Amino acid sequence: MVKQGKQAVVAMVEERRERLRILDEERHAVNAELKGLELALQAFMDDSGNDLDYVDDDEYKTIGQIIGDTIFTILVEAGHPLHRDVIYDRAVAKGLVIEAKNPRKYFFNVLTSDPRFKRKPGPARGIWMLANLEEDVEDGPAESC
Repeated sequence: MVKQGKQAVVAMVEERRERLRILDEERHAVNAELKGLELALQAFMDDSGNDLDYVDDDEYKTIGQIIGDTIFTILVEAGHPLHRDVIYDRAVAKGLVIEAKNPRKYFFNVLTSDPRFKRKPGPARGIWMLANLEEDVEDGPAESC
């Protein structure tokens, strides 16, 4: 009888440990999402913390601005640097259509010329991140294609 009671307690302890592990994983995911949202919020403020007035109506945006905003959204949602091909694939999956002779090249030209983005330092090629993200911040591995 005592042995069964002990086994029940051991099982409960193991269940609680597993639940804590799951909650810890969820906490890390929420922290990464929060960091991305905070970075997105910074993009709408000047150096003094004052709100910038943006015209956020796609009707008045160029295709380059729409592509840049899409890239920005993808990087914020990811919460960490991404390979340029992954960014392109996610943009297409979001419904972005680029009517150009070479859509991928046009997309990458926007990525390289928009000051909101920069290459991640290091040996990996084609990894991009938000320009206002600290270089030593590591939220997770960069996703490559």
